[in-house]
Amino acid sequence: MTESNHPSNDYISIAAIKGVFLNVFSLFAAFISFLFSSVKQYFLLIILLVIAGVLLAYAYYSFSPSHYKTEMIVQHNELTRKTYHGIIENLNNLIGSESYSKLATELKIAESSARKIVLLEAVSINNERLAKDTSTKRIQSFKISALLSDNTIIDTLQLALVKYINNTPFLHNFKEGQKKIYSEQLSFIEKELERLDTLKEKYNRYLLTSKISATFYNNDFDPAGIYKQSIKLSNHKEAILEWFNNESEAISVIDGFKTPFTPQSKKLRDILLIGLLSGFLTGFFIALILSLKKLTA
Repeated sequence: MTESNHPSNDYISIAAIKGVFLNVFSLFAAFISFLFSSVKQYFLLIILLVIAGVLLAYAYYSFSPSHYKTEMIVQHNELTRKTYHGIIENLNNLIGSESYSKLATELKIAESSARKIVLLEAVSINNERLAKDTSTKRIQSFKISALLSDNTIIDTLQLALVKYINNTPFLHNFKEGQKKIYSEQLSFIEKELERLDTLKEKYNRYLLTSKISATFYNNDFDPAGIYKQSIKLSNHKEAILEWFNNESEAISVIDGFKTPFTPQSKKLRDILLIGLLSGFLTGFFIALILSLKKLTA
């Protein structure tokens, strides 16, 4: 008898495949039937748990504290934005550990006000966390956001935060040193400008009382040089005054905290939906467990 007359051991008949498929389908159909039966049998229980879930969700919404969110835009002139993030994060850690007495001492505010601060955070203008910021550029902007339980402390908090950052030991000493240098330079420039103004006045008076042309000068006295030096010193003075106006502090406020009149709260619809789903799933699984117990009893 040839080999072709014997069926191969690896051969799987269509009938066998069909049988396996029918068995899997039957099991799936039985499982679905079991689920529907369980839901139908304990439908009242599931409904009660759904109602309970919705009621609990609403109670959570009603009694959960409402918070006011506000933010200000500041510009930093020294250090990096990541460093300022660290400064704010240290304050936030005091809030997280409920060290309100220490927080009040650091910010130089009343402890009762410190207890109303829920969260402080430094973020970029695009609301990205500054913890991983790698920029080393100076004179950049970032935001300080605050979450508060009372909107009446917003002005107090803004003033306290700006003072706290600007008066950190390193930044305070660094800026005071710069102020001293620039003040001395400004004093010198003003004296030089006064001297040059005197020279220009004398030169102009001399021109009025003499017959020498205004374009004449010798090697000992160049009137054009006086005016050039005067312009140069005036520009330097303007740059120093601009520094005092814009960069004399480590951070300066571009747009301060605004006082929100409506507290920020989670959406009622979302909370109720979570409660509904939680109640349904809880009831559904309890119904399955009770049905399985009946089957195995």
